Amino acid sequence: MIESIAVTNFYCFNEKTELSFVAGRERNRILDEIYGGYTNVSRVNLLKMIYLYGDNGAGKSKLLKAFNTLHELVNIVRDNRLDPLPYHEFALDPLKDKHKPSVIEMRYHFDGKRFRYVIEWDDKAILREELYQIRLSTEIQLIDRGYNARTMTATVKFGKGLDIDDGAAYIISSALLRNNSVISVIGNTN
Repeated sequence: MIESIAVTNFYCFNEKTELSFVAGRERNRILDEIYGGYTNVSRVNLLKMIYLYGDNGAGKSKLLKAFNTLHELVNIVRDNRLDPLPYHEFALDPLKDKHKPSVIEMRYHFDGKRFRYVIEWDDKAILREELYQIRLSTEIQLIDRGYNARTMTATVKFGKGLDIDDGAAYIISSALLRNNSVISVIGNTN
């Protein structure tokens, strides 16, 4: 289940903007259960349903596009390193003078564990990709992927919290193009 998603430099969002699925204090548990409610996952109360509302042009549909973009970045394996990525930077700043990457950060729960995933990209490359397992008081890094624009190479380091053998790590590293996420490559090899 998704706990939160945050976007930066994405469509109409210049600064980090977060949509949280964490439930606040509940006043009436019975009414809350009737109208949607929440569920407790890994000691976090997560809403079963949320509503987005606001004025026209406020960014509701662009926030939902973050889910589609994240899906495309994480699931599609590109065979050509020159294939463009879905990049739509914030363009409403008249003082903007440099091309900045977009960032999506998502916290989610899977198989009884809590994770934080961060991906940073522009139109040409995934610049940074990180996956952490969140424990009670610490985060354990599972994947650390970077991109060197000077050498045009992507590198990946696997943390000790991820049980992966050297052969599988080599296959993933050798298949990693600048516009493919580590997760898409892992999914493609399985």
